[in-house]
Amino acid sequence: MKKLMTSVLLAATMTSCATSPAYAGIVDSIVTSGWSEKKVESKYTLDVYGFDARVYEWIPNGNPNVRCVFVASNRSSGVSCYNVEPSKEVK
Repeated sequence: MKKLMTSVLLAATMTSCATSPAYAGIVDSIVTSGWSEKKVESKYTLDVYGFDARVYEWIPNGNPNVRCVFVASNRSSGVSCYNVEPSKEVK
């Protein structure tokens, strides 16, 4: 019985730590520790009424003719990638 209670208490503690916003950075660091870091080409905020919108743009590894954009806000988020012709690329 003592072993069962210890297991339940340990599971509850781990669940509350993993789901708490205060531990989100720690959990994220552990999960993504082996990932290589991709340089963001551009990042900025949008002046959108009622939203805290941030935009990140990058060029995917291995495909220089594609651009990806990630928009994150306090209400919704999304990512989109599109083809870019090298001759028409804006620099």
